[in-house]
Amino acid sequence: MATCTTNDPHEIQMDSESEGDSTMEIDSVYSSDVDSGESDDEIGSSKQQSTDRIWKKTAFKPHLFTFDETNTDLSSNIDAMKDATPLDVFQLLFNETMIDLIVEETNKYQVFSNKNATSSTSSHQAKWTETNRSEIYTFLATIMLMSVTKKNKILDYWSTDPMIITPMFGGRPITSDNPVRLTGRHFPSLVPATATQESPQRDCIVCSRTSRREKKRKKTRYQCDICDVGLCVIGCFGDYHTLKHF
Repeated sequence: MATCTTNDPHEIQMDSESEGDSTMEIDSVYSSDVDSGESDDEIGSSKQQSTDRIWKKTAFKPHLFTFDETNTDLSSNIDAMKDATPLDVFQLLFNETMIDLIVEETNKYQVFSNKNATSSTSSHQAKWTETNRSEIYTFLATIMLMSVTKKNKILDYWSTDPMIITPMFGGRPITSDNPVRLTGRHFPSLVPATATQESPQRDCIVCSRTSRREKKRKKTRYQCDICDVGLCVIGCFGDYHTLKHF
């Protein structure tokens, strides 16, 4: 396995000892080799270094670093801050330069994924819209808030159920144009058996809606695991995952 030898401080690096430790094939990022003896002028701008990064399929295990006040280069910046808020400290680590790098590499990874997608997988992928700085900041904030407010399922964070609603999440979706039910890969599966029912059923959410059709309260053996709703396989499953204003 090749290792990253770039002088880019943002680059992910690996120990040679980690080679072969991971058997899972995942995506990792490598850069063109840069001679360690070159000066900063010869290395070029960080933008050029970012252009040199190439996404490849490979077994990858990240090298973990130990950070403390001696090697983060943040001590002097923090000491100079007066009445600093948690946001101020966060932005020392995730400044606009870092976020722009994440944005650029995320969009590059999508291009890489599309080029390597097969016809069977691409047919299930949602339409991609390039991410931006605001969206990445929102995503990071959401991830941190999720560790404070625990939910049983990811979808529960955006639930409108009065019993479990969390207004901060419901009012700040990561992307309002693409609700979960219209994105990702959705497949029908049998409603799992319970201790009392071997073949349980659920109400089909489409058949039960009165806004689009007559209320039927039709039971179904199938559901969408991602959306956690009951759906008839014929007709209803497709309608629910393709109609934006269902």
